[in-house]
Amino acid sequence: MTVDRAVDLIFERLCQEVRARGAEAEVRTAALRLELGIPDEVFDAAVTVLKRAGEEAIVFPAPDRIRLGPGWRRRCEDAWRGQAPEPSGVEPETAANTPDRLLVGLIVLAVVMVVAAALLIGYWFG
Repeated sequence: MTVDRAVDLIFERLCQEVRARGAEAEVRTAALRLELGIPDEVFDAAVTVLKRAGEEAIVFPAPDRIRLGPGWRRRCEDAWRGQAPEPSGVEPETAANTPDRLLVGLIVLAVVMVVAAALLIGYWFG
């Protein structure tokens, strides 16, 4: 099973929970993992992706509990009305949408620019 599929399954299951019990419905992460049959390492990777997506997607009210954030609850409502976007709404991790990778990319770019400037200054004045 892929991480993207695990994220979709988690979204679908939490969406069902919201529909059955209301917007603040929570599920124990261990129970969710077992119910969905997601391997431990894939589930952990999916949780990491969800945490990076921010609280619009997923909220962890306690370390062992998970629920939909406001953005995903709206996606559930859209799905109930037949206007469903992509199931999870979490984009695959890329340098453009992962804050850590973006920060590293910007730092590398800054270092390259400083080195290039130093080389040009040395060329012009040396």
